[in-house]
This record gives sequence, C-alpha cells and structure tokens, in this order.
Amino acid sequence: MRQNFQPKPKVEPARKPAQAAQARTKPPATDAAQKGTRSQAPAPVGRGYAQQAAAVRPAGPKPRASLPGGRGPSLGGAEDVGGPMGRVFNRILGVDEGRTDTGAMSFTRDQLKAYLDGKLALAEGEWFRGKKLDGVADKMMEMLDKDKDGQVSWPEFQVFEDQIAAALAPAAKPGDTPEQVATAAGQQFDSMDAGPKDGQLAFGEIQDASMKALPPNTDHADLIAQLGARIALDAGDKDERGAAVKDRKLSRQEWTGAASEIAARKQMQR
Repeated sequence: MRQNFQPKPKVEPARKPAQAAQARTKPPATDAAQKGTRSQAPAPVGRGYAQQAAAVRPAGPKPRASLPGGRGPSLGGAEDVGGPMGRVFNRILGVDEGRTDTGAMSFTRDQLKAYLDGKLALAEGEWFRGKKLDGVADKMMEMLDKDKDGQVSWPEFQVFEDQIAAALAPAAKPGDTPEQVATAAGQQFDSMDAGPKDGQLAFGEIQDASMKALPPNTDHADLIAQLGARIALDAGDKDERGAAVKDRKLSRQEWTGAASEIAARKQMQR
C-alpha cells in the first residue's frame, strides 16, 4: 500500500538568551554597509566638540601621553592641545580656541581651506584668489598629512608649530629654556620693528621679514610670506581677536610670549 509522506517542517534550533537579545537589538544594515563601503563624512566647520568627536578618527594609532596643566586627557588619551598653534588648530577644527581636549581630533582639507579663506582672508582682493586658496590648502595638506589619510591630526600639525617657533626666534637653539627662547625672540622682534619703532609688529613688517627668510627663487614667495605673516598674527595676537588679521599688530610681549609658550610645551614633551 502506498503511503503519502509529508516533509517534516524545519525546526530552528533554540537560541541562547544572549543570541536572542543580540538578534533583537542588532540595527538594520545601512546602504553603505550593504555595499561594503565606509560612510564616514568629515566634521564640517562650526559643529560642536561632541558632534565632531563622534565623526572623526583618533589622532594616530599611538597617541602620546597627555601633557600636564590642561583640562584632563583628550579624547582617546591623546596629547593635550595648547600654545599659540594649539589655538590655531582649534580654529581650523571650528571649536573653541581655548580647548585643550581636542588632541584626538583631525581636520580635513575643506576645514583648512575654510580657515585660510574666512579666518585669515589669505590673498584677499587678489586675482585668481580661489585657485590660490586651493593651491595653498593642497600644499599644506601634502606637507602636514604624513599618513595620507586626508586628515591632519594634532601630532601631525605640530610640524608646523616647529616652523613657526623657528620664525619667532631663529637664534634659539635646541634644548634652550623658555626664558632663553624668549630672549632670542625679543632680539628677532627688535630687528623686525623697522620703522617707526613703535614696539609693535604690523602685517607688512612680518611679511617683509618672512620674505627675506625664504630661499632665493622660491616659487610663490609673496603668497608664502603672506601666509606666514597672517598665521603669526593669528597665533600670537591676544587682544585684537575681533579685528581682521591683516589689521592686527603684535606687541613685543605677545611675540616673545608665543615663542616661550611653544618652548615650554616642547620642554614638557622631553
């Protein structure tokens, strides 16, 4: 006699409680995840620290130890941000310039270009300004972005800090104390305070000194000297924050103080 056999229904093995909870809480896959791509957009200028910190990667695989004197360790245990160039770093990020806990954050080319354009007003009123801004942003990223991931971290940015320190006090030697660096910076200030000797350095005086310090036949020397002068004014100035960078002046105290601050940071790192 023939018998009608019905296939047995497939029985799912019982899930363990932990597996069941994980299945209930697992978020749906995004389009980017389904396609195998990473959808992580860089943090735009102007967002708060919490939003930016959630959007950017840690600053390098081996962040250095936190420096004393800040407001605790930075996100991810990275080194505290500080000094004149630390304030510049924060302005490029779009966060409060006085923060010390942004050492695990990084800025992108677009953020750098926005700083050159909006904060420094580089090449303001010049022909082909857009191309000049693009060129400077590209060149700076090429110089600073050592791991070529499209972002500049605080440890990477400190290469630029070394260059600014050398411009503030070219006669200073490695290992000099902050006081010795301040003395060397004062000598440099006096040599740059051309005329009238009013105890202040204006944009033109700093730009002229930057131009003279460049090697002969340097390409785009005018633009490089202008960039150096604008960054020096933005980094060192403390009492004219509301004025356009080109209209500010640096006192002798601001100039030597900026050099001393950088030297003190270097001393703590040793």
